[in-house]
Amino acid sequence: MILLKQLLKRLDEIAPLAIAEEWDNVGLLLGDPESEIHKVMTCLTITQATVSEAIAKDVDCIVVHHPIPFKPVSQITTSTSTGRFLWQLASNKVAVYSPHTAWDNARFGINQKLAEFFQLENIRPMIPLKSEIVNRISSIVSEEDLRHLGTGRIGTVTKGDTVSVIISSIHAMIHNPIIERNQSLLTKVNRIAFVCGSGGSFANAAKKAGADLLVTGEATYHQFLEATNLGLGLVTFGHYQSEAGSMSLLSEMLGESFPELQIWRSHDERDAYCTEI
Repeated sequence: MILLKQLLKRLDEIAPLAIAEEWDNVGLLLGDPESEIHKVMTCLTITQATVSEAIAKDVDCIVVHHPIPFKPVSQITTSTSTGRFLWQLASNKVAVYSPHTAWDNARFGINQKLAEFFQLENIRPMIPLKSEIVNRISSIVSEEDLRHLGTGRIGTVTKGDTVSVIISSIHAMIHNPIIERNQSLLTKVNRIAFVCGSGGSFANAAKKAGADLLVTGEATYHQFLEATNLGLGLVTFGHYQSEAGSMSLLSEMLGESFPELQIWRSHDERDAYCTEI
């Protein structure tokens, strides 16, 4: 018999909640830690499609990347989408857990895997953990793991590439990426920073860390301008595209730890938008 609290413990080992960004809402957001579980589903976002799939397949816990609720709510009613989803899940005893930015920044998390795909050398966190966080978790996290925890990743390209070569690599990694780039004069890339999801706000941090190019999921118009003014290349390839695949990895990692459970990534989840040419 596996209890939800055992799954929570393993998730915190994979992606320690202590390293999540201060503004984030992570951990068990809905559910009873003492409840027995048999089926677990991972997904990027709670939508009607993922809620319906979880209920139809008798899922006991959804491990979702984006937290719901993200901000405090004063009431839970079916008059809002957040309230409706939570009401449906609670009514069917489906727990909800979100690691969010803890998974982004974990040793084997999303940003690390992006950097490894490009075969970068000397990969390290773009922004190291604050000393108070290191002190708080040093007793439960190995010294080797601590070295690999922090916001984003930055690494060195083996042989300096052009931005066009980097974009070609993204096309090889992702099906139908949504590519946008700034009007940078950058001709050769030696160091790349990665921030999954909405990472445009990290342009200044990437530049300070020594990156020539920041690759992220999405950025605003003014963040593209800021990167250009900093002399930093900026490439985005879609918020969903930068994170969705990691939920398959997380389900595989959990499956290895709990072979007696049925664990899978949502089959019905889709990107929130598409582009037309």
